[in-house]
Amino acid sequence: MANVLTLFIILPLLAALFSLPLRRGRDWFFTATAASLLALALYCYQIRPINNLIVFKFNGISFLVLDGLSHFFLLGLALAALIYAFYSFGDSKAKPFALYLLAALSGVILAGEMISLLLFSLIMLFGVGHFCQKEGKQIGLGEKASLALAGLFLAVGLISIMFFSGSTLLPMAIGNYPLVVKVLVIAGFALIAGVVPFHRWLVNAGSPLIYAMVNSVGLYGLLRFSYNIFGLDSRILLLMTALGLLSLLYAGLIALARKNIAYNNIAQTGLALTAAGLATPLGIMAAIFHILNLIMIKPLLVYADEAADKTKGVVVFAALLAGWLANAAIPPFNGFWSTHYLVLATVQKGNWPIAALLIAGALLILVFSIKTLKEKCFSGESGEGAKVSWPQGTALMVSVLLCFLVGIFSSNVIMQVVNPAVIALANGTGYAKMVLGGLQ
Repeated sequence: MANVLTLFIILPLLAALFSLPLRRGRDWFFTATAASLLALALYCYQIRPINNLIVFKFNGISFLVLDGLSHFFLLGLALAALIYAFYSFGDSKAKPFALYLLAALSGVILAGEMISLLLFSLIMLFGVGHFCQKEGKQIGLGEKASLALAGLFLAVGLISIMFFSGSTLLPMAIGNYPLVVKVLVIAGFALIAGVVPFHRWLVNAGSPLIYAMVNSVGLYGLLRFSYNIFGLDSRILLLMTALGLLSLLYAGLIALARKNIAYNNIAQTGLALTAAGLATPLGIMAAIFHILNLIMIKPLLVYADEAADKTKGVVVFAALLAGWLANAAIPPFNGFWSTHYLVLATVQKGNWPIAALLIAGALLILVFSIKTLKEKCFSGESGEGAKVSWPQGTALMVSVLLCFLVGIFSSNVIMQVVNPAVIALANGTGYAKMVLGGLQ
């Protein structure tokens, strides 16, 4: 059963190689691959017990590891890819590079040892630039330098950890390292996550796929190392909280002033990172749940905004309405529940300055969302071109339905999808015993 983990890397890689020389059929290749990965992620819930993990070993090395945290992010990755496949149907230039990205991102999430983690991370960063260029995004010297800097930080940080620990295995790397080594790793993943002050590349290069997949993998790295490898170092947790609050407040103000969706998405990421820095059970759950909701909400905002500039109709109106209400944390949509738990976690912690700043940031997002919703839905200025195509309409309606259903059935989603990831993080350095114990 452990061999199933290799499929998360092999399937998109093979699809990328086969689709690259094709002029037609790339859209179907991508859609079929994303659907297969989603089905595979759901299947793994049947073969992986909630408190257990699956380990793929190669020559005695725990090469790939699927625990609750990596499983959660793989599910989000596949879901975001499938929605992107439908919305971008007919625009196939970037599809092979998106498949290439999928393979690398899956490798980062599943990596059980640091050489493969570094290799997949560098491949991912290289792929981001090529993917964005094929999508027509602004990839200039500044964006390329930011991606290269992320690779440099991770390379120096991970190589230093291997040097100090004398092992390439992640579970064997648990220990107390010099603060500069920890900061380098955190800074590398923070750049990938696109949080302030490492956000500039994302503003110009961001696309729905980057928001939902690449930035989420950056958050995965931050959570994995701060909880399972560095063992809840109070200085690293404080750094995460500071990065979260800075992203929330700075990006929230810029989003409101410039009416900019990219800064709104950065602010939302700041909410999740602030809660993760609390290191309480409720804070961890709120952060994980909010990340899941952002994987659905962030792309929906961009897709609906793009559609509204070209056309109007019931589908576009519903997408705009649901997307911005979910972003504003208005019930019954999913954004309400995760934001509710985020605020509750900070209040429960008893740290009132952080709670006040987080509430202020959430209010900035609320005001921005309501203003944008009013302008987009009720100003009568939307486009009047042809109706959205059926693949785009499908992507919009599936996203709307997910935002609604996750909000309605939030307790079930938390129990079945979020809690396994929470358990993996709350286990802290116990991650080592589970992997090295060979639980399969």
